[in-house]
Amino acid sequence: MAVSILGSATAESPGDLRLSGNGGWPYGIIYFEVARVPERGWLLAAVGLLGEILGPIGLGILIWKGTWPKSTIVLCATNDLIWWIPFAIYLYDAWPFQNRER
Repeated sequence: MAVSILGSATAESPGDLRLSGNGGWPYGIIYFEVARVPERGWLLAAVGLLGEILGPIGLGILIWKGTWPKSTIVLCATNDLIWWIPFAIYLYDAWPFQNRER
């Protein structure tokens, strides 16, 4: 039985568990904490950037295998790739704060 967050269970792929969107709700809590105390959010933001990097890698694998259509690249570009620059800027700017706390 396949389980999908965006749809109902199906019998097409036994034992297949699909979670769409990285289980995105925990990221909201993490980003709230970074916004609340930005000088201590470097590690949390790094985890967020890692998720934004792994998303396109996973999508590439799914497209390569033919599981997902190439048209989903638009979703990835607007959901993951667009955030690389803001994350990188924040991490670059927040790095000195990370070193001062030690």
